[in-house]
Amino acid sequence: MRYHKLYSRWLITCLLLLPAVSYSDTSSDEVGSESFKPSFNKPRSDLHINGFLTVGVNHADPEVTSTNESYRSDLSFDTKAILGLQATYQLTSKFNVTGQIVSKADKDWGLDTDLDWAFFRYHLTDDLTFRAGRLRLPLYFFSESAEVGFSYPWVTPPSEVYVVPLFDYEGADFLYSMPTGDWIHQLQVFGGSVDTEILKASTTYGINLTSSSGPWTYRASFLEVNDAELNYPTFPQLESSFDIWDAIDYYAAAAIYDDGDWLLISELSVLDTGSSTVLFGKNSGYITIGKYIDHWLPYFSYGKSYTTNEAPSQVLFELPVEFPPFSIPVYSDILEFTTTSYSLGLRYNLNANTSVKFQWSHFTDFDGTGGRFFNLRFSNSTTDVDSVDTFALVIDMVF
Repeated sequence: MRYHKLYSRWLITCLLLLPAVSYSDTSSDEVGSESFKPSFNKPRSDLHINGFLTVGVNHADPEVTSTNESYRSDLSFDTKAILGLQATYQLTSKFNVTGQIVSKADKDWGLDTDLDWAFFRYHLTDDLTFRAGRLRLPLYFFSESAEVGFSYPWVTPPSEVYVVPLFDYEGADFLYSMPTGDWIHQLQVFGGSVDTEILKASTTYGINLTSSSGPWTYRASFLEVNDAELNYPTFPQLESSFDIWDAIDYYAAAAIYDDGDWLLISELSVLDTGSSTVLFGKNSGYITIGKYIDHWLPYFSYGKSYTTNEAPSQVLFELPVEFPPFSIPVYSDILEFTTTSYSLGLRYNLNANTSVKFQWSHFTDFDGTGGRFFNLRFSNSTTDVDSVDTFALVIDMVF
């Protein structure tokens, strides 16, 4: 039996609101093809407690590390483990509160636990919703579910676009829903501030529009970050941070086609960092094509990402060395990179709440930059490696 409304069932049972949008529910024995079809229904019961879990194993040749994930040369079971719990309480017919805690395993099974979401939501009208508190910056189509593997076909979202860490922000947004003919639209306007270990920004604001009709869903978005302060966690021994006075602008567009037989997902993004020499601009994109075969979903992805700044090479900072005491100049060239990727994957739905996925990815065309992998870009091995293969097998659950 084909599993219809697979992702939409997960969104109603797990995330509850994506962003403040619920997805239509289905029967327990059939999940559907319209994976990303917003219905904009409101949660109805007083209390929702849901969770998600990912466990798995990965391997890479050679060992690599990026912003959001790492692959070791041996079989690693810890770097794919994620557990999340979310609760939404309906105080009145128009007012509710939501909190979400996510715990991730790092190397050697150390746990990193964060309160990702803590906000209230008020329905001003049937079509207009206001939220305020700690929210997820809507950089990507899957921003609010990027940690929940069951919500998308891949083992992890394509790293070409999803390379920027998923920042939370303290602020507010308005969401307005409007039908026009066969289309339904949701407009989101948001603003606030970011205060994380990597990025601090006093002012962040943006807008995005999601439109859906039949098997098609489109999304266009814009975000601007002002007065930013950037820290490089790759060099923890450095206490200095870098101010970015130019505004950081982020533009993105996404398109999804899902008719129950074929799946097509594509996202394009542009990161404009002005004249900054500590954060380079980036163009990136990917396209994924998949075919539903009963419980199976084989897919292929192609991705491309590269930096766009052409600033003259200059010393970014001095890296201290203790024995003997001296310092090594680190040049801004290390921020430049280019990467092309090819991925083959297979997803199998064990039931309406559990899936198993396998994915092989081949990263190449680094052109001596080390690609998007930090341990290659910030080491002497940059020019020695021009391709990397990663393998991952995961089990994703929602409950």
